[in-house]
Amino acid sequence: MPWLRLDDVGYDDPQVRAVGNAAYGALTRLRQYASAQRTDGWIPASKAKEIASRAELRALTTVRVGDGPPMLHSPGDDCECLESVTWTAEQGGYWAHGHLDRNPSRSENDVHKAKQRELKDKELRHAVKSRDGDRCRYCSRIVKWADRKSASGGVLDHVDPTVAGGAENLVVACRGCNSHKRDCTPAAAGMDLLPPPGADPDPTHAEPTPDPRTTHAEPGSDPDPTRARSDTGTATTPETDSPPKPDVTSDPTPEPHPVTSGTDIQTTTTGATQNAMTVGTGRGGPGTGTGTDRPRAPRAGDAGPTGRRPTTGPATTPRSQLGPNPYLRTPNPAAGTATEGGMPR
Repeated sequence: MPWLRLDDVGYDDPQVRAVGNAAYGALTRLRQYASAQRTDGWIPASKAKEIASRAELRALTTVRVGDGPPMLHSPGDDCECLESVTWTAEQGGYWAHGHLDRNPSRSENDVHKAKQRELKDKELRHAVKSRDGDRCRYCSRIVKWADRKSASGGVLDHVDPTVAGGAENLVVACRGCNSHKRDCTPAAAGMDLLPPPGADPDPTHAEPTPDPRTTHAEPGSDPDPTRARSDTGTATTPETDSPPKPDVTSDPTPEPHPVTSGTDIQTTTTGATQNAMTVGTGRGGPGTGTGTDRPRAPRAGDAGPTGRRPTTGPATTPRSQLGPNPYLRTPNPAAGTATEGGMPR
């Protein structure tokens, strides 16, 4: 559940004074409901009437300061904050004005929660660390996982910060590069993503296969393995250049014994019996399935284009410089500083 974010200067807002403390308190409760239920600012009519009185709803939907919009929209209102909203008359209810200016949308919250689950997944973290080792994928610095303050501390970074895509979208990074990259792609941050340690930077490059005819033999070894040696140590030429053909009349590989399900005992190819086991779906008890008729449970590490679970994100909420994604730290070109959720860090 995301936190509700309010303007910290609302206590002196002329429109708050115009509607009164009681109506503004009811509006705050209505926004808390929208944030808890992740409705992107929509409040059903039944809940609005339960929280606010008729006089309070009338003030919130009609009182305006100058040409500004009301604090609570009714069906039929025209406002910029409703341009990307699907709101029909049959749906009814009310819409909190500018709710997404400071609060995340449902889709943005889904991406944020999925990314947090990935960073806490021990199996996924182990897979990324095993692939990248202790080296930053942006500057090749050896990271220190126990260091939680300096630039050399090790962290896991989402290459594309707008999606949760499993190990394909996670890399080892030092804290310095992670702070410089912020919530941008490497290209947008002016950084290069280096290949994992031990990986060939050029996938088209392949090591040439050595020619056995030109390979130097070790001292004391015969460069031609097809030649036989006599008891005196002199090499002799074998009678035939081709090795003897195997006997095709006999099959050296025994035919495996079929494995049955249920209460039958599984046997090895030599006929020796193993422990009696029943193939089923339960733990420690008999089952009725075959063991292969159930889909495998998805894990956080399986997310991604090649996994069994789709990638979460990117969020489809329209955003602007005045109302950015509160979860992402975006640069502020006007001030030349970084901002977090539209506010200076």
